[in-house]
Formats: sequence, C-alpha cells, structure tokens
Amino acid sequence: MACAAPKAPAAFHRAGFRRRLKDHVARYTTRFALSGLGQLVLALTSALLLIVTVVFGLHVGSWLAGGALAWFVCVWYLLPLWSRARTRR
Repeated sequence: MACAAPKAPAAFHRAGFRRRLKDHVARYTTRFALSGLGQLVLALTSALLLIVTVVFGLHVGSWLAGGALAWFVCVWYLLPLWSRARTRR
C-alpha cells in the first residue's frame, strides 16, 4: 500500500486519458498524491525515531522525530495550503 499511492496518479491518469474525465481524474490523483506524501512523512519520521532512539535514547529520539514531523507537516501541507489561500484573494 505504501508504494502504491505515490504511483497511482500516473496509472489513474492513463486509465482516464481522453475520456473527458479531467475533473474526476484530477480529484482522485490529488488524493493519491497527498496520501503518498502522508505515508512518506510517516516512514521518514519513524526511521528517524528508530535510529535516534537506538543511538541517543527515547527522550532525544522523541523530540527529534516530533520536530521532524512538525517540519514536514508545515512545509508539505500547511505552507502550500496557506499559499493557495493567499493567492485566491
């Protein structure tokens, strides 16, 4: 499942190509792409938590993984949403 979501938009686009399903395809490919980004964030954060916890301990690992998760959420989700809302005005 984790590997399928980032690749699904391309397959979905090919299946709906030239069938006048542009809005439908765009809506679902956006969902697949966001799902893939979410899975990537969880994988990166989990890997960071595992590595830092083994090397430095649970306390440091939790703080660094939490900080990384907050950074990814801000940069990959909140900043684009803020930019999109700002340009609509």
